[in-house]
Amino acid sequence: MKQIYPDISDILAAKSKQRRTLVALSWEDKVAIVERMRALLPKGQWKNRPAVQPDPPLDASANTL
Repeated sequence: MKQIYPDISDILAAKSKQRRTLVALSWEDKVAIVERMRALLPKGQWKNRPAVQPDPPLDASANTL
């Protein structure tokens, strides 16, 4: 059976657009973004964040695409 992959071209296009937007920013704007990110997650909390439980694997035989 041939594997069918979802169309992710819109996701890739959005990522590319965001990269171009970030490249066009000044150094000061990039530093401001990093500072805002640091304020959202204070130092040390990245390692101490609660673990996310992974989703259980999908049953391949239940795939009805």
